[in-house]
Amino acid sequence: MYDPIMNEDLEGDKVRIAEPAPFEIVKKLVSVEVVLESTDFATARLVYGEGLNPDRWTLVEEKSLSLRQSTGRWQWDTRDLSGLYILQAVLLDESGQVTLHSIPVRVDNSPPEVEINIWAGEEPINQGDEVVVDVTAADNYGIKKVELYLDDEELIEWENPPYNIRLFAESGAYELYARVTDTAGLTSETEPVTLKVE
Repeated sequence: MYDPIMNEDLEGDKVRIAEPAPFEIVKKLVSVEVVLESTDFATARLVYGEGLNPDRWTLVEEKSLSLRQSTGRWQWDTRDLSGLYILQAVLLDESGQVTLHSIPVRVDNSPPEVEINIWAGEEPINQGDEVVVDVTAADNYGIKKVELYLDDEELIEWENPPYNIRLFAESGAYELYARVTDTAGLTSETEPVTLKVE
Protein backbone atom coordinates (compact mmCIF):
# COMPACT_ATOMS: atom_id res chain seq x y z
CA MET A 1 0.00 0.00 0.00
CA TYR A 2 1.09 3.57 -0.56
CA ASP A 3 -0.33 7.03 -0.01
CA PRO A 4 -1.40 8.84 -3.20
CA ILE A 5 0.41 12.04 -4.07
CA MET A 6 -1.98 14.98 -3.80
CA ASN A 7 -1.47 17.88 -6.21
CA GLU A 8 -3.75 20.95 -6.15
CA ASP A 9 -3.85 22.32 -9.71
CA LEU A 10 -4.45 25.97 -8.82
CA GLU A 11 -3.86 27.27 -12.34
CA GLY A 12 -5.88 24.59 -14.12
CA ASP A 13 -2.92 23.45 -16.21
CA LYS A 14 -3.94 19.78 -16.14
CA VAL A 15 -7.55 19.91 -15.06
CA ARG A 16 -10.02 22.73 -14.52
CA ILE A 17 -13.68 23.16 -13.82
CA ALA A 18 -14.94 25.16 -16.80
CA GLU A 19 -18.60 25.33 -15.74
CA PRO A 20 -19.86 26.81 -13.51
CA ALA A 21 -17.61 29.83 -13.08
CA PRO A 22 -16.00 30.59 -9.70
CA PHE A 23 -18.46 32.24 -7.29
CA GLU A 24 -21.30 31.80 -9.80
CA ILE A 25 -24.75 31.59 -8.24
CA VAL A 26 -26.30 28.24 -9.15
CA LYS A 27 -29.62 26.50 -8.45
CA LYS A 28 -31.44 23.19 -8.76
CA LEU A 29 -29.70 20.85 -11.28
CA VAL A 30 -26.29 22.25 -12.21
CA SER A 31 -24.35 21.16 -15.28
CA VAL A 32 -20.66 20.82 -14.37
CA GLU A 33 -17.99 20.60 -17.06
CA VAL A 34 -14.43 19.57 -16.27
CA VAL A 35 -11.76 20.15 -18.93
CA LEU A 36 -8.82 17.72 -18.96
CA GLU A 37 -5.61 19.19 -20.34
CA SER A 38 -3.83 15.86 -19.78
CA THR A 39 -4.87 12.40 -21.06
CA ASP A 40 -3.04 10.56 -18.28
CA PHE A 41 -6.03 10.37 -15.94
CA ALA A 42 -7.84 7.09 -15.35
CA THR A 43 -10.71 8.15 -13.11
CA ALA A 44 -12.46 11.41 -12.26
CA ARG A 45 -14.53 12.22 -9.24
CA LEU A 46 -16.66 15.29 -8.53
CA VAL A 47 -17.20 16.22 -4.89
CA TYR A 48 -18.46 19.23 -2.94
CA GLY A 49 -18.11 20.56 0.57
CA GLU A 50 -19.85 23.29 2.52
CA GLY A 51 -18.04 26.57 3.28
CA LEU A 52 -14.70 27.90 2.08
CA ASN A 53 -12.74 25.24 4.00
CA PRO A 54 -14.89 22.09 4.04
CA ASP A 55 -14.15 19.50 6.71
CA ARG A 56 -16.04 16.81 4.82
CA TRP A 57 -16.86 16.09 1.20
CA THR A 58 -19.90 14.64 -0.55
CA LEU A 59 -19.50 12.61 -3.71
CA VAL A 60 -21.51 13.68 -6.76
CA GLU A 61 -20.27 10.89 -9.05
CA GLU A 62 -17.11 9.00 -9.97
CA LYS A 63 -16.37 8.16 -13.60
CA SER A 64 -13.82 6.06 -15.47
CA LEU A 65 -12.10 8.02 -18.21
CA SER A 66 -11.42 6.75 -21.69
CA LEU A 67 -8.13 7.29 -23.49
CA ARG A 68 -7.74 10.81 -24.90
CA GLN A 69 -10.92 12.00 -23.18
CA SER A 70 -10.72 15.81 -22.93
CA THR A 71 -13.86 16.70 -20.98
CA GLY A 72 -16.13 15.26 -18.33
CA ARG A 73 -19.70 16.28 -17.49
CA TRP A 74 -21.70 15.85 -14.33
CA GLN A 75 -25.16 16.83 -13.10
CA TRP A 76 -24.98 18.24 -9.58
CA ASP A 77 -28.28 18.21 -7.71
CA THR A 78 -28.31 21.25 -5.40
CA ARG A 79 -32.05 21.32 -4.68
CA ASP A 80 -31.53 20.59 -0.96
CA LEU A 81 -28.54 22.93 -0.61
CA SER A 82 -28.09 26.60 0.13
CA GLY A 83 -25.04 28.75 0.78
CA LEU A 84 -21.35 28.75 -0.17
CA TYR A 85 -19.74 25.50 -1.34
CA ILE A 86 -16.44 24.31 -2.75
CA LEU A 87 -16.83 22.22 -5.90
CA GLN A 88 -13.82 19.97 -6.50
CA ALA A 89 -12.69 17.77 -9.38
CA VAL A 90 -10.48 14.89 -8.21
CA LEU A 91 -8.45 13.15 -10.94
CA LEU A 92 -6.43 9.96 -10.42
CA ASP A 93 -3.81 8.71 -12.88
CA GLU A 94 -2.50 5.16 -13.19
CA SER A 95 0.56 5.92 -11.06
CA GLY A 96 -1.63 6.85 -8.11
CA GLN A 97 -1.10 10.60 -8.33
CA VAL A 98 -4.16 12.68 -7.48
CA THR A 99 -4.72 16.08 -9.12
CA LEU A 100 -7.33 18.46 -7.75
CA HIS A 101 -9.04 21.58 -9.01
CA SER A 102 -11.48 23.50 -6.83
CA ILE A 103 -13.80 26.47 -7.25
CA PRO A 104 -16.19 28.22 -4.85
CA VAL A 105 -19.84 28.46 -5.90
CA ARG A 106 -22.92 29.94 -4.28
CA VAL A 107 -26.10 27.87 -4.19
CA ASP A 108 -29.41 29.70 -4.06
CA ASN A 109 -32.64 27.71 -4.11
CA SER A 110 -34.64 30.19 -2.03
CA PRO A 111 -36.95 32.48 -4.02
CA PRO A 112 -36.85 36.21 -3.26
CA GLU A 113 -39.38 37.95 -1.04
CA VAL A 114 -41.61 40.70 -2.41
CA GLU A 115 -44.33 42.95 -1.02
CA ILE A 116 -46.43 45.68 -2.64
CA ASN A 117 -47.95 48.70 -0.86
CA ILE A 118 -50.23 51.35 -2.30
CA TRP A 119 -50.84 54.79 -0.79
CA ALA A 120 -53.58 57.00 -2.14
CA GLY A 121 -54.58 59.20 0.78
CA GLU A 122 -58.22 59.13 1.83
CA GLU A 123 -60.71 56.71 0.30
CA PRO A 124 -62.47 56.62 -2.04
CA ILE A 125 -59.81 57.22 -4.66
CA ASN A 126 -61.01 59.76 -7.20
CA GLN A 127 -59.91 60.37 -10.76
CA GLY A 128 -56.81 62.56 -10.78
CA ASP A 129 -55.70 61.56 -7.26
CA GLU A 130 -52.02 60.75 -6.83
CA VAL A 131 -51.32 57.09 -6.09
CA VAL A 132 -47.92 55.91 -4.83
CA VAL A 133 -46.97 52.28 -5.44
CA ASP A 134 -44.03 50.99 -3.43
CA VAL A 135 -42.50 47.54 -3.86
CA THR A 136 -40.20 45.97 -1.25
CA ALA A 137 -37.94 43.15 -2.46
CA ALA A 138 -35.32 41.12 -0.59
CA ASP A 139 -33.09 38.14 -1.35
CA ASN A 140 -30.15 36.44 0.33
CA TYR A 141 -27.83 37.03 -2.66
CA GLY A 142 -29.31 39.93 -4.60
CA ILE A 143 -32.12 41.26 -6.73
CA LYS A 144 -31.75 41.26 -10.52
CA LYS A 145 -34.96 43.12 -11.37
CA VAL A 146 -38.39 44.14 -10.10
CA GLU A 147 -41.38 44.47 -12.44
CA LEU A 148 -44.71 46.15 -11.78
CA TYR A 149 -47.75 44.99 -13.71
CA LEU A 150 -51.06 46.77 -14.29
CA ASP A 151 -53.81 44.43 -15.53
CA ASP A 152 -51.15 41.92 -16.69
CA GLU A 153 -49.30 44.56 -18.72
CA GLU A 154 -45.81 45.52 -17.56
CA LEU A 155 -45.92 49.08 -16.32
CA ILE A 156 -42.29 49.55 -15.29
CA GLU A 157 -39.12 47.56 -14.61
CA TRP A 158 -36.46 48.48 -12.05
CA GLU A 159 -32.93 47.12 -11.77
CA ASN A 160 -32.03 49.17 -8.69
CA PRO A 161 -33.98 50.44 -5.67
CA PRO A 162 -36.04 52.32 -4.76
CA TYR A 163 -38.84 50.39 -6.40
CA ASN A 164 -41.64 52.95 -6.37
CA ILE A 165 -43.69 55.03 -8.78
CA ARG A 166 -46.26 57.84 -8.62
CA LEU A 167 -49.39 57.46 -10.73
CA PHE A 168 -52.42 59.66 -11.36
CA ALA A 169 -55.62 57.67 -10.99
CA GLU A 170 -58.03 57.23 -13.86
CA SER A 171 -61.62 56.09 -13.41
CA GLY A 172 -62.06 52.31 -13.35
CA ALA A 173 -60.96 49.17 -11.52
CA TYR A 174 -57.42 47.88 -11.89
CA GLU A 175 -55.20 45.09 -10.61
CA LEU A 176 -51.59 45.73 -9.65
CA TYR A 177 -48.97 43.14 -8.80
CA ALA A 178 -45.18 42.96 -8.61
CA ARG A 179 -42.74 40.29 -9.77
CA VAL A 180 -39.16 40.06 -8.50
CA THR A 181 -36.29 38.06 -10.02
CA ASP A 182 -33.15 37.33 -8.02
CA THR A 183 -29.60 36.87 -9.31
CA ALA A 184 -30.12 33.09 -9.52
CA GLY A 185 -33.13 33.59 -11.80
CA LEU A 186 -35.71 32.59 -9.18
CA THR A 187 -38.91 34.62 -9.19
CA SER A 188 -41.73 35.54 -6.81
CA GLU A 189 -44.95 37.48 -7.33
CA THR A 190 -47.30 39.34 -5.05
CA GLU A 191 -51.01 38.65 -4.98
CA PRO A 192 -52.88 41.13 -7.20
CA VAL A 193 -54.11 44.27 -5.42
CA THR A 194 -57.35 45.75 -6.72
CA LEU A 195 -57.42 49.52 -7.16
CA LYS A 196 -60.84 51.12 -7.58
CA VAL A 197 -61.06 54.71 -8.81
CA GLU A 198 -64.33 56.69 -8.67
